[in-house]
Amino acid sequence: MEVKVEKEPTTFDLRVAVHNCSPDAGRGHLSWCYSSAEGKMAHMKTFEEYGEKFEKGDVIGAFIDFTQDEINVTFSKNGEDQGDAFQIAKTELDGKFLFPHIMAKNVKFEVNFGVDKEAAAKEGWKDALDGDYVKVGVVEEANRERGSPRIASRDLCEMIMMIGLPASGKTTWVDKHVSENAEKQYNVISTTTMINKMTVNGEPRKKHHKGKWEQVVQKATR
Repeated sequence: MEVKVEKEPTTFDLRVAVHNCSPDAGRGHLSWCYSSAEGKMAHMKTFEEYGEKFEKGDVIGAFIDFTQDEINVTFSKNGEDQGDAFQIAKTELDGKFLFPHIMAKNVKFEVNFGVDKEAAAKEGWKDALDGDYVKVGVVEEANRERGSPRIASRDLCEMIMMIGLPASGKTTWVDKHVSENAEKQYNVISTTTMINKMTVNGEPRKKHHKGKWEQVVQKATR
């Protein structure tokens, strides 16, 4: 696949990951990411030097080679190979399929899966890397895995609001309910979850914050 960045990104991360993984790039065990901010690659909250930064006008490609003993993940920038990023043991996926994921903030972008809206062939924007790579949109349907379909109507949406005194068990109940109803793909919004997502290269923001941390907590709470 290819992604064309059409607006200067605040946050833009391209990754391959299993379905229903954490939406945060490089956070999960089965998520592998190339980040725009510093050109780093990320996996399991570990960010390492990798390739060039990318910005408005750049075309980023993601390539996956399944033909070797290990799955090889490589990224390109404007047709230039950024080098091997990840080698993934096939047993690590445990039969799960990999999906393309994009995490973006304040970014306009276009994606090229090899076909347009009418399912007609779409030419690549940049030359592909050496190898018999096939864009994900033209992979035979028998070799594809269906992701979760979008909700058909608004009446199927669900929101649960927790009300209770501090330390009354709200978080415990939420964690249990989310775990027991994984198919509903709940997004939990709370002070704790928001702060946990405020990471800097995978590390807690508190470790890098300058100033009064209590003010950050107050803003997250409000």
